[in-house]
Amino acid sequence: MNKDIEILKSKLAHITALAKTRKENGEYCFKVNDHMRYVRISTKFRAVSLDRENPCGHLLNQQGKKINGTKKITTAINHARSELNKNHKPGNQKPEHQVQAFIIWQAITCPNELPTTLGIKEKFDSLLYVTDELSLNDIRADIVLLGVKGSRCHPVLIELKKARNAKVAKQLDAAKDTLEKVESEFRQFLEAATGLQVGGNFLNFSRVIIWGKSLNPRKDTAEKIKDYLAIQYEKVNDEFRFSVESP
Repeated sequence: MNKDIEILKSKLAHITALAKTRKENGEYCFKVNDHMRYVRISTKFRAVSLDRENPCGHLLNQQGKKINGTKKITTAINHARSELNKNHKPGNQKPEHQVQAFIIWQAITCPNELPTTLGIKEKFDSLLYVTDELSLNDIRADIVLLGVKGSRCHPVLIELKKARNAKVAKQLDAAKDTLEKVESEFRQFLEAATGLQVGGNFLNFSRVIIWGKSLNPRKDTAEKIKDYLAIQYEKVNDEFRFSVESP
């Protein structure tokens, strides 16, 4: 077997174990004095901010030092729930990161409402959070969700960009192509993260591009993303609104 695939399977097995532990532990997304936080998995567990002024950013402990990852889920949850831990400032307030934090919060706390929010209710009954900032070998995805429609479910890979660049589609394609080579391991990861049984032909990926709204989208860009689900976002009265650009 290809050595790279063996390494990928090992990495997937590791984050699957972390996802299973996080799911079995119960709640991992919190609102603390109006600050939104959750526990992210990568090589370890880490408490991360979902606040708009520090979206997907670090937390600081009482001494003002960055809170790093930990091998213990209970420690990461305590970091997230502690009123004494603060946001790292100045935080990263890029619009695409604010949108990312918003989608993560919605997918964890109200997955049945997220399809309506994104304007894709006809495609999904719910969108459940799996992970974000996925980086395994040549796999890159800002957010991974599990889309549910009736009794069927399949992975949803999302890339977020402020600027409209069709090159992002290649990144989604590379992730999809590689994940198809490790179907069994990826299925186990999805199940561990969501607690759902993922059966059938679940590798019917949805590849989603979410980027800033354009009043005059280029026709050549539209042609390059015709096989993807493109969603535009805009900020109206300090709130994000979404609209589907291409079916």
